[in-house]
Amino acid sequence: MIDSSARARRAASVAPASAHFGIGTAMGRAAATGASRLLCLLLALRLAAGSETEGGAGERFKIEGRAVVPGVRPQDWIHTARVLVEGEEHVGFFKTDGTFTVNDVPSGSYVVEIVSAAYHFEPVRVDITSKGKIRARHVNYLKASEVIRLPYPIQIKSSGPPPYFLKRETWGWTDFLMNPMVMMMVLPLLIILLLPKVVNTNDPEMRREMEQSMNMLNPNHELPDVSEFMTRLFSSKSSKSGSGSKAGKSGALKRRFEQTIVMNLLTFILLTSLKWIILTSAELSVELENAHLLSSKDYAHIINMKQEGGVQSDCFEIFQQSGGKAKDGLYIIQLMKDLIVVYCDMQSAEGGWTVIQHITANSSLDFDRTWQDYKQGFGLVDGDHWLGNEFMHRLTSKSSPYKLGIKLIDMNGEMKWAEYDPFLIESEESKYRIRLGLYRGTAVDALAQDTEAYIHDNQMFTTKDSDNDNYFQNCAKLELDGIPGGGWWYNACAGANLNRRNVVYWQNDCNKDNQCKYAWMMVKPNNKRVKCHSSLHTEL
Repeated sequence: MIDSSARARRAASVAPASAHFGIGTAMGRAAATGASRLLCLLLALRLAAGSETEGGAGERFKIEGRAVVPGVRPQDWIHTARVLVEGEEHVGFFKTDGTFTVNDVPSGSYVVEIVSAAYHFEPVRVDITSKGKIRARHVNYLKASEVIRLPYPIQIKSSGPPPYFLKRETWGWTDFLMNPMVMMMVLPLLIILLLPKVVNTNDPEMRREMEQSMNMLNPNHELPDVSEFMTRLFSSKSSKSGSGSKAGKSGALKRRFEQTIVMNLLTFILLTSLKWIILTSAELSVELENAHLLSSKDYAHIINMKQEGGVQSDCFEIFQQSGGKAKDGLYIIQLMKDLIVVYCDMQSAEGGWTVIQHITANSSLDFDRTWQDYKQGFGLVDGDHWLGNEFMHRLTSKSSPYKLGIKLIDMNGEMKWAEYDPFLIESEESKYRIRLGLYRGTAVDALAQDTEAYIHDNQMFTTKDSDNDNYFQNCAKLELDGIPGGGWWYNACAGANLNRRNVVYWQNDCNKDNQCKYAWMMVKPNNKRVKCHSSLHTEL
């Protein structure tokens, strides 16, 4: 009885537990099934969203190529160049060997351009299919139907420095007077007015010959009809009026005289018209060696672009040729065989100065540049800029010695002036060493008169990537308030530095405490023959 009752109690106690366990299992299975279904639904939505995004964006590709400047190493120009696809929708940059890659470009048709400060490249059109096949061809805006295919990866060759074009003005007093129609009207009037003064009409024999000539042309003293005149002019038959050999001779002479006059007049009109067409329809093209120092609108402001009579070698020649009336502004000058654009200061210190450097305190132009930048020049020539060490060398290495002018203007507008005569920049082989002569002016002599470690005369040029100074560190990299010094003729280091962007420094005249707003460096020929030779300056 005890055992049977115990078994009954155990069975009764197990039955509710089993019932509870069954209910829990069913609920767990239902929850797991719902969770799995929800997870599958989320996963499907995620995959659908991913496929939709992929379908909208499309597969991305890369454009590869190489740019070549004949006779120039890529390292000498790629630092100022960029690769643009469809404007600036995609931008690529160069490697040291001149190759470039533009990544993440979808399928489509694009214009690839190389934008360089010193060289011009023709654009190339690149077509990318949805399967990644790439074709390249020349861009011809004049003949869009003309297709010249290029191999891929593309190779773009420079055509030289960027040319700047300016159309000659289509109207002016000289152009008006050279018009063939005006010449045809004015020339006969001049002949009528001047011929009696040239010919002695009081001579009886001369008067008789003139009357015979007039009678020969028209015996009735009437103006011949134009059709009759042209018929007689080009007719090979003699006139029927008159008879005999005398009439035949007079007719032949008359026709010969008329033909000579008309042919000479037609020749004159033809040559004048040809000259007029050439002058008015041709575009004036000037290739500038430093075109990268001009903005797209600056070339229209070059003062002597439209003037005839050749190009001068510096601003002083322009100033002299104008009789001292030339204005400040942009001018083209010739250095050896090259043409460059410069800013001429025609007002300071008797005028005729060629500006080689200009800086404004806290300028937006970065003067912390490489050796190549300082060699070729940077900035805008009508604003803050560095003309370029190579151009400075060519300009100051002529047979006529030059002098250097330093113009400083402080925050109150007060101007100070320093002048070194003579002034010379040596070649790149000598690291563009500076040679200075005797000093005069109202500013401190900050280049040649200082402690031995700060004298800049006879020093080589230093940039952040070419250390030629006498300091244990690179002076061009030393910072003041986070701004490096920029390129300069450092010693160890500087008593003056006009290329530090945040502070124009010129000893006590311009520094952090006594700030200057503007600084200019400019050159012009001196009136004396003076030699620069190390620290010895001898006047001949």
